Parts: sequence; C-alpha cells; structure tokens
Amino acid sequence: MSIKAIADAWKADLKTFPSDERVYLDSRKEIYPPFGSDLTYTLVSSTPTQPGSHNLTGGNAYYMLELTDPVTVRARVYPNFAYNIGSNQNIWSWYIDATHRLDLRYADDTAQHRYIVGWIDGGSERWLYGPQYSDNSHQAWTDIDVVIDFANSQATLYIDRVAVDPSWSGSPDAKGMNYPLLEIRSFAGSEGDYKINHVRVFPSLEATATQVANDYKDVKNEEIIWHFNGEGCGRTRCNITRFVAGIYSNKQIEDPVTAQQGANELRLQLFNKAGEFSDDQYAAFDPTADAFNGLVTQKYLQERCRIEAETWYSNSYELFFTGLLDENRFKRRTPADTDGISRVDLNAEDMISIIGRKFKRSAQAFEDKKLSDATEANSLIHLITRLATKDDIYNFASNSSFENDTIGNSWLLGGTSSSKALTRESGGLFGSYEAQLVNGDSPNNAFAYQTVTFTGIKKLNVGETYTFFIWLKCADACSYIIHLAERDSSVQTGSSQTTYIISGGEGWDLWAVSHTIIDSTSDRLRMYIRIDDDVTLSMDGAMLIQNDRAINWFILNNNDGVDGVESADDADSDSYDTIGFDCDAVNVTHPWALVPRDTPIWDHLKDLGDACGNMYLGLDECGTLKLRAKLKTGYSDPSSLETITAVRSIETNIVAAQANKLVGHGVMIKKLTNVVAMWMAEAEGAFDKATGSSKMISEEVANGAYWPDDQPAGDPRGETWAMYGKVT
Repeated sequence: MSIKAIADAWKADLKTFPSDERVYLDSRKEIYPPFGSDLTYTLVSSTPTQPGSHNLTGGNAYYMLELTDPVTVRARVYPNFAYNIGSNQNIWSWYIDATHRLDLRYADDTAQHRYIVGWIDGGSERWLYGPQYSDNSHQAWTDIDVVIDFANSQATLYIDRVAVDPSWSGSPDAKGMNYPLLEIRSFAGSEGDYKINHVRVFPSLEATATQVANDYKDVKNEEIIWHFNGEGCGRTRCNITRFVAGIYSNKQIEDPVTAQQGANELRLQLFNKAGEFSDDQYAAFDPTADAFNGLVTQKYLQERCRIEAETWYSNSYELFFTGLLDENRFKRRTPADTDGISRVDLNAEDMISIIGRKFKRSAQAFEDKKLSDATEANSLIHLITRLATKDDIYNFASNSSFENDTIGNSWLLGGTSSSKALTRESGGLFGSYEAQLVNGDSPNNAFAYQTVTFTGIKKLNVGETYTFFIWLKCADACSYIIHLAERDSSVQTGSSQTTYIISGGEGWDLWAVSHTIIDSTSDRLRMYIRIDDDVTLSMDGAMLIQNDRAINWFILNNNDGVDGVESADDADSDSYDTIGFDCDAVNVTHPWALVPRDTPIWDHLKDLGDACGNMYLGLDECGTLKLRAKLKTGYSDPSSLETITAVRSIETNIVAAQANKLVGHGVMIKKLTNVVAMWMAEAEGAFDKATGSSKMISEEVANGAYWPDDQPAGDPRGETWAMYGKVT
C-alpha cells in the first residue's frame, strides 16, 4: 500500500473514524483487588481488535465495593454459549441473599433468550429486558450499560449504546440495604461463560443517554475501571482531558549499543486555571467540581498519582500509556508571557521505573525453573518480576472473621454492663460465622477487644500509622465508637477513635480508625468495638494493617491468640498482581537462579532478557510485561509487511543500518548430588594455636582495649578472628 494511498484512505475515513485522546488521573490511588475464586485470562484477539492486552476468560471474583444510589455500570462481554442455553449466564451482581440482590445476566426466561437486569430488596423482583435472540447473533462483543436511580425508581438498560428498556417492569423496591460486595462474572458464586474485556462502574452517577452514547467522554465523575490486562484489580480514576494543554509520549525500545530497556514515558502540560492541580490548596475531593487534592489530611496530589492515556476510534479504545508520576509530581509555573493562567507539568513513567527501584531485602533462590514458561509457577520471568510488583499486606488481627471455634482465644469481653456477652454465631459477610456483641443494660456499656503485641521481630516505631477497620451490622439503631489504642505493657500511651452510626436494618457497613504511633515505649496495639445501647451488634472482617487508611480488601488471619493477646509476628499476609504478563515461552531450564539481597530486581530481569535473546523486554501501553525473544519455542522472524486498517498520521525517521549481533554471557553452574568438602579449617593453615590435636581461632585483646582492633592502614587482609568456643 503506497504512502499516497494510505494518506487518501486516512482523509476519506477521517469523519467516519475520528480519533480521540483521553487522559485519566488517579489521584486517590484506590485499588480494588479481587478475592475469592481465581481469575484466568487470555491474550486479546487481533480480530476484532479489543482494548487492552488480555480478556478475562475464566473464574470469578468478589470485590469490596458498595452499591451506590445512583449507579452506572458498563461491561464489554462476549458470550461463549448458544442463544438457547437452558441456564442463566451471569455477568455481574451485588448479592446478599435470594431476596436482596441486583444482577445482570443472560437469562433463559420462559424461552425468551435475552439479557435482563433483576432487582429485589425484600419485596418483589423487577426487571429490565433486552431484545430476544432467536439465533447466535448474540455471540459478538457487546457493550451493556445499566443506569439506575433507586431513589426515583428509574432505570435504563442499554445494549451497544441503544436504550432497549427505559423502565422497570413494575414498581421497584426502594433500596434499604447496604450491598457491600460486587461479583464479576458470577451471581452468588455461579459463573457465567463469558469473555469480559473491561468493566466500568460510575458510583453515584445516573448517566444520560448522551453520556452513554459518547462512551462517557465528558463525564467528570470518578469511575472505577477493570481493564483485566492480565490482572484483576479495579482502579479509581478521573477524566482530566479538559485540562490538557499538551501531551507527549515516548515508547522505549532496546538501546542498540547497551541492549538496555527503559521505562515508557508520558509528559503532560495541564492548565491550572483555578488551582485544580495546586498540591498546596485543599478542598473536599470532588472531581465534578474540579477539586482533586482533597483535604489537608489527604493531600492526594502530593502522591505519585497513577496516569492512564487512551486513544479512541469510534466506540473502541486503546491505552497508549499506563504509569505513575515521577518524583517531581505536579510542577507548577506561571509563564510571564501568558494570560496569567499557571501551568502544571507532569512527567510519568511506567512500572519499569518502580521495578528498577525495588530491592529484595532477603536473598531469593529459584531451582530448576524455565527462563519463561506459560506455567507461571515454573517461570523465572514471572517469579522474579513479582518480587517487585506483588507487595505483601499483613493483617495483624487474629481470628479476623471469627471462624475459629473459641472466640475468647483472640477476642475478650469487657464493659460495665451486667448483661454483656460476646458469642460466635452463624452468618457473616466473610466465611460462615460472625461475632455478636450483646448489651442489654444501657446506659452501661460493653466492648470487645484484642491486643496485638509488637515485642518480637516486628516493632512499633514513632511516626508509623496503623488502621483498624471492621464491618458492623445491627438490626436496631445504635451509635458509639471503635478505637485503636497505643500501649506499653501496662498503660495506654495514645489513642484514636471513630464514631460509628447505624440506622438499623441496613446491613453490613465498614468503619475504620487510624492512629499514628507517638510514644517510643509503646509495644502493643489494642482494638476496641464498643456499644452502650441495648442492642446486639454483629461484627465481621476485622483488619489491623500498617497503612494510613482502610483498604478495599479482606485478608483472613485465622491464627488464634491466647487470652485475647496475639503477636504481630504471627500475622497472616496475602498479595495480588498489579501487572499482567505477555511473554514468549523460552524452554530453557535454569538450574539455580539467585536474586541476592539488596540488588535491584530490574537488573536481574535484564540479565534474564539477555539469556532469552530478547528483542524487547518491558511494559507495553497497558502496563503488561512483554517479552519477545529469539529463543522462544518455534521462533520465526516476523513478516515485514503489515495490513493497515485504521490510519492516523505517519512519521518516519532515517536510522543508520547496523549489523545484527548476539552477545552472550554465562556462568557454568554444576549441580552435584554427592557431599563435597568446600573448606577445611585445619587444611587452610591460617590458625596459629592448637590445643591437643585441634586448632582454634584466637585473637588476644589487651586488658581495657576494644575488640576487634582496627587493621593497620593499607592492610589488605581486613580480617578479624574471634574465639567462638573452646575445643576440649
């Protein structure tokens, strides 16, 4: 295809396939990791082109995400089943029980095969209906939008941006319950057979038909998006495209001289008309009012915010950058030759810059692993990368979902109430049980508490912040406090508290309190949940973490304490993927790979790339780690000709041709199964004292002198000998 033909095609299709670039800022960096069933992914198909690097193709997941009023949800799905399937195929749901739920599914509804939305809150179920299918035409990528305003009994179902049902099938139930858990690709754990490309949730937004049709192009509201680019995290973000004064992106390739890869880069210049991006100006976080920094206690713009940039063609998008701001964050300046509007310059790098800054605190060895393999547990490229991209989060609260038989091992009962009680009962939000704290003697109080000691390896340090959060539920109205107390072995040295307010009957709600350590003598933390009303308070999902706020994740710590006291060293932890992988399989087994302590993870990945004969090792535009290697199984040179189906501007540069070269470095490692003498003290001959037939290490120190003595200046030995024990 000639350059002229490409240009003519581009001009002809310009009105039909307009391009659009959008920039999103995640100032609050809220992440929703999956828990529950494992998720599986496959690389996206090139025909038709799908956004991102992967599709979600298996499993289901739960997310700690409250159903808001109103709410807008979009899902891009591909059904793998025939139109006349005889069972419901679930896409997403907020589920409490059979009479309290909201869900989107493809339903076998009295032989009318279609997408439906079902809603019931203790009364009668109502529906939104899509068109009926009589053949397999539904087997295509479909964007399904659900827009609901519970307070005004309004709802609309859109399929591919067309409103197919503008109202409920009857008068709907009012929303009276909290719905804390979102399921994706399932309903009450029952999975639907779909490929899912992405899901977008706009909390507290009742989207208009225009906003749906325009793919939410001009929506200011914060959204939560699941790209499913090989990992299952949802992330908050805000559209800031309207402030962009200039944008520049730079895609890194391998340096032809040093064979090094670098981080992809994005540079932005933003108009700062009224202090929207001034990190020293504070207002309640509200992206619809262009307030992004939050309160003085939050200072979101002083963080390394996440940045995403997309380009759109018609109704499909592609990410062209995913990363974080660099250390300069929001650089503000006001040019003298402008209208006085300040500018903010942003420089962002992808996760390679983060991996390059990560060091392993302890050595890690891997034995008999492939250089790169589809079985990730057997693949060095996956295992070593995750040393940098998967951070462990510890829950210090033992018996955290009250599953253990004896609640009194970890949680104790206190208070002045004569009728207080603390019991373990069936139910709960996580697992099969909950705790119930009873008080029938108001105004006297009752409280449950647990003490976590930091007297072992893990210590408390002044300035560290810890957060205690727990889910509470009560059938009756009540209000009191949860608090986190800092203590030494005998007295309280500091404390922070939060007042919870429960209306009664609304279901599970999350409450949190954070505390910063103020006393160097403190060696334990104590969590309290208090009531002073005549109520029964249900509790579940307790978490104590080292963080300045609650996280959207639950980690089970099923350890038991002793008499309400547990050691921080016994804390259970978990981790989640933050990047996906798109790596060629290199079927070479490495007998013994070592990542020494205090060495950059990225250095080892570059060495691993060299061993694979890599043409590219780095992150792609979606934040997915990509390895392209000449040692891959069945490698062949890619075709030099490609078909261009959607054309934009084309730039060319003349680059001097260079000869291909291959540089290899290696160390022979031979593994022996027999015992081999590595070093013998006596044969070494460096010991000058003997007792009997044995030689000893000895160094005499004069009375009053210090050990070890300094070596003389310039002494190359740099040795110190000390007696370890007498040999008799």
